[in-house]
Amino acid sequence: WVRLCEHAPWAPRHSPALVSAHGWLLLLGGTDGTTGGVLNDVWRSVDGVVWELVCLDAPWPPRSAHQAVSWLPKSGHPPESPGSLEGGAIVVAGGTGCP
Repeated sequence: WVRLCEHAPWAPRHSPALVSAHGWLLLLGGTDGTTGGVLNDVWRSVDGVVWELVCLDAPWPPRSAHQAVSWLPKSGHPPESPGSLEGGAIVVAGGTGCP
């Protein structure tokens, strides 16, 4: 194992979901390791070193210990534009902290 990022820009957390979709690593939610609050933010990276905030308040309820999967259309081919999710989806399910 090699540590790629010494200090990530997000709050310390546990139990987030991590999924790879169309060339991006996406970090979804989890529990804030400082406050204990449950999160629904989304961060992305193409290399695991440089991360950027995509959304501070995603359209799904805050959750921790959830699962996520990247789904491609039946063709199995990703869209031509890297990072675009057109023609596909990320499915987030389960976890705690959601109603």
